[in-house]
Amino acid sequence: MATSPTRTARRRRVVGARIGPFVLERFLGGGADTEVWRASGDGIVVALKLVRDPSDPLATARIAREALALRTVEHPNVVHGFDADDTDGDAWLATTLVDAGTLAHRLDEGLLDAASAGAALAPIADALAAAHAADVVHRDLSPANVLLDAAGPVLIDFGHAAIAGRTWDGWTATGAVAQARTEGYAAPDTEVSAAVDIYALGVTLLESVAGVRSLGDTTDPRRAALAAPIAELVARCCAPDPADR
Repeated sequence: MATSPTRTARRRRVVGARIGPFVLERFLGGGADTEVWRASGDGIVVALKLVRDPSDPLATARIAREALALRTVEHPNVVHGFDADDTDGDAWLATTLVDAGTLAHRLDEGLLDAASAGAALAPIADALAAAHAADVVHRDLSPANVLLDAAGPVLIDFGHAAIAGRTWDGWTATGAVAQARTEGYAAPDTEVSAAVDIYALGVTLLESVAGVRSLGDTTDPRRAALAAPIAELVARCCAPDPADR
């Protein structure tokens, strides 16, 4: 029986460390598998995404997948990828540094009115359309992956993207790749398609204006108070049949 590779300890990084052409300046945050730093080099300042554990093949594959997705999708509301590489075992991705909070942080302060929700999410819908036209499905849209920059919202984190014709360490358009998604925003679909992003967009809109993500309880007063156009849009985005979205 095959055994899993031995993992090394998570790499500890400090301000001033050099990763490829970049010097780490400030820790910005991250998730379970990656961390993001403000870094500078080659005459630019970037957001540098790094794998926490270089011996984790899936995390390293996600960096490669995100780099390919950002090379494939060019849109003003999609974060721009500058470069990606693997330097001395450190897989990294350099993107535009967007000095802005997320939609999730904004919703912690209160709900959005219809106009504000439209301003935040209509450009994201356009960005998703551009990704889908390039055969890329984001697969992890949520308020946490939308940055509200003064110049316009920016869609980030394509680390779980499905890219037509590509497989990374066993991640395909079905199977394992279908399971990597954020609970509450994930469509019930068994296949990955553009429809899963449309579903997540509908849930994000619902949460932004009503403060709920549940699609089951239509008697919730917060949902009942929605203006008809928004309620209809949410219902269409989150239709049970992917073909109806």
